[in-house]
Amino acid sequence: MGPGFRSDLLTKKERAAYDKQYNIKHKDRKNAWARNYYKKNRKKILAKLRKRRSTPKGKRKAKEGQLRYHYGITLKEFNSLKKRQKNKCAVCRKKRKLGVDHCHKEWEVRGLVCQPCNLMLGASKDSPNILRQGAEYLETWENLAW
Repeated sequence: MGPGFRSDLLTKKERAAYDKQYNIKHKDRKNAWARNYYKKNRKKILAKLRKRRSTPKGKRKAKEGQLRYHYGITLKEFNSLKKRQKNKCAVCRKKRKLGVDHCHKEWEVRGLVCQPCNLMLGASKDSPNILRQGAEYLETWENLAW
């Protein structure tokens, strides 16, 4: 777009395409500027983030962003899952703070689980066979008389 370029004459689609090309072309320069700005203003930026995240609205927005980024679900969908599970872990059925459990192959959300159950599932590499063998081991051990 040469001399006399007027971005206000572009449609939204054209502007988006132009911006995308510009960002690709000037990526290194933009990243260097952002790093330099952050370095100079780190304390101010972090203070602003802390202040924003300390409010109920800020906490909710942070949670929404994390859910959308990591699992592709909204806060509404998370709360719906929580309500469906009656605020209980999908594995142990105890009322605890719940996190999202997802399939590591397909990245599909399976349900909400507490941290101990999530650790157990992760340690077993989501393998039902390993979990069954663990249960059999515990049952055998329980039946031994000392």
